[in-house]
Amino acid sequence: MEDPARRAERRSCERVWQHLVREQVLGDVEREAAAAWDEVEDAWVIRGEIHGALRSPNYSAKAQRQQVREDRRHTEEDTEEEEEEEAKGNHAGAVIVRSAAELLAWSEPAVRSRLGKDFDEAKWAAVQRELAHAVMGESLALAARPAFIANAFGDVNEQDTFFNALAPEKREDLVFWEQLAAFDGHPHHPTAKCKLPLTPAQVCAFAPEFGTIVPLRLLAVRCELLALQGAVSMSQVFASHFPDTWTTWKRAVEDLGLDFTAFEPLPVHPGHLGPLLSRFESLLQSKEIITLDAESVSLRTHATMSLRTMVPISQDASAKTSVHVKLPLDVQASSLVRYVSPVEAHDSPVLGEMLKAMLSHSDASFLDGKIEILDEPVGAWLNYEQTRDFVYEDARYLSCLLRVVPREPAGSPFVQLPLAALLSRIPSQGGDSPVLVHIMKHDARVRTAEQARAYFGDYASVVLRGVLGLWLRFGVVLEAHQQNAVLVMNRFTGMLDRIMYRDLCGGMCAHLDVLDLHGWGDIMERLHPRQDYILGGNDDPEEETEDYDYMLGALEHILVHSHLVPIATIIADSFGLDAADLLAGDVRAAILELFEETVRCEPRLADHVARSRKYLLERPRSRYKCLFLMRCLASKDEFYVNSFVNPLYVSEQC
Repeated sequence: MEDPARRAERRSCERVWQHLVREQVLGDVEREAAAAWDEVEDAWVIRGEIHGALRSPNYSAKAQRQQVREDRRHTEEDTEEEEEEEAKGNHAGAVIVRSAAELLAWSEPAVRSRLGKDFDEAKWAAVQRELAHAVMGESLALAARPAFIANAFGDVNEQDTFFNALAPEKREDLVFWEQLAAFDGHPHHPTAKCKLPLTPAQVCAFAPEFGTIVPLRLLAVRCELLALQGAVSMSQVFASHFPDTWTTWKRAVEDLGLDFTAFEPLPVHPGHLGPLLSRFESLLQSKEIITLDAESVSLRTHATMSLRTMVPISQDASAKTSVHVKLPLDVQASSLVRYVSPVEAHDSPVLGEMLKAMLSHSDASFLDGKIEILDEPVGAWLNYEQTRDFVYEDARYLSCLLRVVPREPAGSPFVQLPLAALLSRIPSQGGDSPVLVHIMKHDARVRTAEQARAYFGDYASVVLRGVLGLWLRFGVVLEAHQQNAVLVMNRFTGMLDRIMYRDLCGGMCAHLDVLDLHGWGDIMERLHPRQDYILGGNDDPEEETEDYDYMLGALEHILVHSHLVPIATIIADSFGLDAADLLAGDVRAAILELFEETVRCEPRLADHVARSRKYLLERPRSRYKCLFLMRCLASKDEFYVNSFVNPLYVSEQC
């Protein structure tokens, strides 16, 4: 078995190379050079016409072999014949890099050229640190994965079904599927496993793939210091969902001679406690924030894929819902430090109310129940406006958001799992296969290419009806990517029933004009002044086009590139189909039908649908989000290149 450290280098090289090419950093290399991991060399080998500074002798095959010869000269002498044989080898003229760090260093001249005056030495050094940390995290995950897979799926291939071969306590546990999906990390990020500044021990203690129990500390925060949004308080949620923890918390506050009703409980991630205590030292000294005994006053949890959204263990298994806790964590996971902003804590309950009202409206019959929104009823954050020493940016690190997740009732045929888990590979006869393929073969009984095509059509219909339908009918784009989209699958038929969406303020956006058409235009009055996700309503045609392009670009990335493309590719590769045909044929046809149905149901949406059609179906190229270059610029501002062939585009000549 390949050493986890070397495999981590391999996967990290693959990630970085993908971004160098797709973000058009390498110029001619995109068209002329090919690269892959070479098992014999145990290195990343780049072949093709490579020009200019990228033709660095430090990474050439000749230079590396020369170094090898010098290193072993004390034990053996190379013969002239051996040198000639090497010169004629498969890698003559190639560039060889043996680690992701070397690949990044090799690409530096091209990155400098691409960014020009915006290239910054300090930011480049930060990217190098992020990549090194990501490789470390990847190595730890790869080392832990075999034991998890063997324990979870060891005898799946011996069963007639996939879902029912799993123990019920695994199959019905969303955390189990989160753990499986977390091994792979972010599917589109060059430093997917970065979790700076965590140590290796902390990564193993906090990251979801390791399945460890994470005890949340419970603070007591004076009520006037904590701004709350929602119909209930933190105290009410803890009293109803975590009664034992609530009782312990009350007693601990009273043991200090304090009135517990003057405080609210606030959970804190153990990895965030140190930075929080340092940042808010004055509030601790004034007893406006009180730390309680860590051993007795804590909430035992497991992490989800997001690292900082936690699932408490001590919840009533018979309850219809469970509560998940989204927390700030002073850790850079992939690109961003993971805080919960006052905007998010304030607006998530408001947006949840609006979306629930939408889905209960008669117009929502268009969606056929294929999309479900997970409610986030309570948000809490530091009421910084009531303090003299703190500002908005500080409030992001003393905050919390509670999410309600419905449970499937006993005996239900349905299983909840993140989209990312469906794409995860597990052992099968003859090699590893994605979970999706196991479900199709064992539960949906797919045997032929025709059956596989029909399965894909049914699957895509649910996704399009739920995600695209919400945009077409109500003007809302949900960031339903592989982490946020929770699939509800029928374990007996293997079919997708519906999608549950989580993370309301994480990346959703909506068009004000379409909201207003349905009577929700006044939502702006209830949202935080700093919100930036309700767009549109512009008199300027150029600004209106920019808003539409932004929202449709987000929809295309989420719906097509993050969801339907990988699903189509897996099914095509596994059942002898053509992924391009599935997308440009079956998916395109289904989208056109949705467009027509939307206008029939609501003629006032004709222009909205026409804009969507032009963007999604009539552009030959698709946008690619430049996550690597955004990291090089240390920027949250998104920018894109048109480096993808649009899989839904069909030329008029065809």
